[in-house]
Amino acid sequence: MKPKLLLWNEYVDMLPNLVYSYNHSIHRSIKVKPVDVTTENKTQVWHTLYDDHSAQKTPKYKFNVGDQVRISKMKRTFQKGYLLNFSKEIFAVSKQIPRNPPVYKLKDYDDEELKGTFYDKELQKIIKQDDVYKVERITAQTNK
Repeated sequence: MKPKLLLWNEYVDMLPNLVYSYNHSIHRSIKVKPVDVTTENKTQVWHTLYDDHSAQKTPKYKFNVGDQVRISKMKRTFQKGYLLNFSKEIFAVSKQIPRNPPVYKLKDYDDEELKGTFYDKELQKIIKQDDVYKVERITAQTNK
């Protein structure tokens, strides 16, 4: 027990030196020493810290407003592989939301907005009005 108490005392004794060293070192994010930050230069430090984040690149969108898309269905554990992976209903992209990664708002044919937003990986673009055919029967089956 005594050796641990001695280590604790050493730590407490070194703490002021650690704090001094931290406050008198140039920080990468604000590019000055914390001890040098004053009320006169606080706006400059704030701009140094936050201005780079406001100038982010605009995201690249995979879908444009008005594109027709289908929504992916959630795959469950024992779901058949020949069933549709995307919805039968077709939606239109109504809005592009600039996030990282970008997301989209959708509306149906009645111009009603869907709740929530969708990532591009959850959507499938419809190039032409492709018809969906239901599998009538399975002709051959492999045993695994």
